[in-house]
Amino acid sequence: MYREIGIFVVFLLLVSVILIISALYIGRGRLKEKSSFAAGIVAGVLDFYYKPMMGWIQVFSGSPQRLHEIMVHTKNEAAKKKFRLTEKRIIVAPHCMRHRDCPAHVTRTGIQCRSCGRCVYTQILKIAEREHYKVFIVTGSSSVKHVLRSDEAKGTDGILAVGCYYELNKGMRELSGNRRLTVCGYPMLDSGCYNTTIDLIGFENFIKDLRHPDFKERKTSDFREEKEDLTETGDNDWKSGIRKDGKRAGGSSGSGMSGGRA
Repeated sequence: MYREIGIFVVFLLLVSVILIISALYIGRGRLKEKSSFAAGIVAGVLDFYYKPMMGWIQVFSGSPQRLHEIMVHTKNEAAKKKFRLTEKRIIVAPHCMRHRDCPAHVTRTGIQCRSCGRCVYTQILKIAEREHYKVFIVTGSSSVKHVLRSDEAKGTDGILAVGCYYELNKGMRELSGNRRLTVCGYPMLDSGCYNTTIDLIGFENFIKDLRHPDFKERKTSDFREEKEDLTETGDNDWKSGIRKDGKRAGGSSGSGMSGGRA
């Protein structure tokens, strides 16, 4: 009997290893949108074996960065088609991208951005306005729950999260049980939970790729001025991933899905 049990355990271990290696290999291959079903299977396998994989990475002193990147990518590819059909969308982004002298105040649902122009959020708000998103700049993971319970986010069925790969993966895994919500994630350029930023051109293109089939660009009185603002030197620095102190952002981590409305 013990022999049979041992054989069964070894068999399960072999199957698990094969599934994990296959999922990682397919995920690394950058699944295309037409493979959304396959992406969903890969994401499910990686979610199921996430803790064992993290344990192996810690034992061998490796970095989980690549694992989180693959998991976020596969989740995005699996969710894109469904996300495009969502009706009410919000952007949940971390407070670490705001300026250190940010004049905005904090409420239960996050930081209330004043569009002062000191950080990347001024342009994110403009993009969000045109693309029909409400922005919440959160101060921690627990803030997301307050956001989703708020009247402003009532009826939300699409969430675009911004953060480092670790936080994005964590948040997407936590929200995966809520079938009412479809979540996609966009990574920041750097980590450290301080003075972080994103590639604004890539961010805007990512949002455009998620447009609803019946999307109509929101026109505002100063729409032309907003388009010109995006090409100004200062803002162009943010878009190319170069901070205003002259340093180029690198890596990709940071504080992820946590936030309040801007």
